[in-house]
Amino acid sequence: MSRVRRQYLGCFLAALVSAVKEAFRRCWKAYKSKAWEADELAPISGTPQNGLGGWRATIFDNLDTLWIMGMHAEFENAVIAVSQMSFADTSSPEINTHEVNSRYLGGLLAAYDLSSDHRLLQKAIEVGDMLYAAFDTPNRMPIIYWDLHRAARQEEQIAEEIVSASELGSFILEFTRLSQITGDQKYYDAAQRVMAALERHQDSTKLTGVWPVVLNPRT
Repeated sequence: MSRVRRQYLGCFLAALVSAVKEAFRRCWKAYKSKAWEADELAPISGTPQNGLGGWRATIFDNLDTLWIMGMHAEFENAVIAVSQMSFADTSSPEINTHEVNSRYLGGLLAAYDLSSDHRLLQKAIEVGDMLYAAFDTPNRMPIIYWDLHRAARQEEQIAEEIVSASELGSFILEFTRLSQITGDQKYYDAAQRVMAALERHQDSTKLTGVWPVVLNPRT
């Protein structure tokens, strides 16, 4: 590559990085001014929306991005917001554990790996323990659409009969990482149990080795 082309490419990449940062700053400013501590900001109406427990999903989603963007003052505000939030308070009696795992636990772990902020690790353990309770079923398959209030009342928990394969098998990444960081094997064991069950049935699918979109975790 010639020197002129390298210079041109360097200028192009710098402009692209600047544009991405500016777009993120604009979106974050809008969320903070119009929907702070709500799950998300509706893009057309500009109103706060709570579709995932009312647990500040956008903040958890963007913890790592704030750090990567170098927005450390905003990052600190976000860490305080997630640290002070209680998962006992929810606007929805039923949550999707797949979404909570990928967005809340995944967001906390990614930000912790970047920043080493132990407040994030403590919150990650809190989320992990909450999700771990959703595996307390007769066959140890997790409940995806989980009624927190029924679980709190210690009512019987049974995995659903119809969930997507991706929802059922998506815990392995976050749960493995949480076990690696904490040294507590229980998270990995819970997720690996699902993977082992899938592996046992891998040769019995209609198209060998290829999973259907929908599975029955109860059976």
